[in-house]
Amino acid sequence: LGSGQLTRLLPGSTKWQLVLDQLARDPLHRRGPRLVREAIVADTGHLLTRKYVMDEMRQHESDGFAQRGLSKKKISRQPLVSLGPHHQWSGDGHDKLSKIGFPIWAIRDQWSGKWLGMWVVPNNRLKTSIAYLYLSLVHELGGMFCESIQVAWFIIYLGMPLQTTTDCGSETTEVYCFATALR
Repeated sequence: LGSGQLTRLLPGSTKWQLVLDQLARDPLHRRGPRLVREAIVADTGHLLTRKYVMDEMRQHESDGFAQRGLSKKKISRQPLVSLGPHHQWSGDGHDKLSKIGFPIWAIRDQWSGKWLGMWVVPNNRLKTSIAYLYLSLVHELGGMFCESIQVAWFIIYLGMPLQTTTDCGSETTEVYCFATALR
């Protein structure tokens, strides 16, 4: 039976008790109508309409809707600040394609949004291969030995970032060492 038919066929006290049982399992009122409805199906196999579950929840736990309101979930966003090209590079691995043999590691320039390098490697968690990719990119772009440009109060070394941002994985320890030593 569909949710509409089942909601009409079940007695009112049964439907009401199914919703109240799920509400009792959530004392902090964090579950919305969708999760309550899914929990009812998982526990009892009865699929009630979303409208019925929401109406019962509004009647018995109206403060839960206020707690879960959209204004509570708003993410604080700030503008991206970058001093210019090669100010900050961001590097990370991508494991989604590792299962079929394509682990990826990439570096992107924050200011321009340009992908400076994206490589398919045998293992993107091996620190020597990641360090090699980082150093080869620095060498390819000129690195520390290229001319520098004086802009306002700082110097931009072409091909070498002022800051390299990666996750805290064990594969990036040598990247940190090289970035610190070359800076």
